[in-house]
Amino acid sequence: MRTKEETEKIALADDLRDKALEAFGIALTETYDLKSIRMEMFRRYSEFCDYVLAMAKVLDMLLFVTMLNLLNTARNYYADMLAKRPAVKADETTPAK
Repeated sequence: MRTKEETEKIALADDLRDKALEAFGIALTETYDLKSIRMEMFRRYSEFCDYVLAMAKVLDMLLFVTMLNLLNTARNYYADMLAKRPAVKADETTPAK
């Protein structure tokens, strides 16, 4: 007979295994739908950032604080790059006839 704690650990391990298998299956799926690829990448990136932020707040370990600083630096760099791009006018996007 298993204790409640053992049952919860087994359920958690099964859940983690299922998520890993799902991620592995998605990684092996050949798809050319860029919208779905971008959405999946953004979802995973957001989960990762949320995890790093939560761990940095709760544990205050140097590893997570450094990772959070690295993420913020990269975000700032790319935001600056996008801000420096010249704006595209509506006339230029339509092809000439």
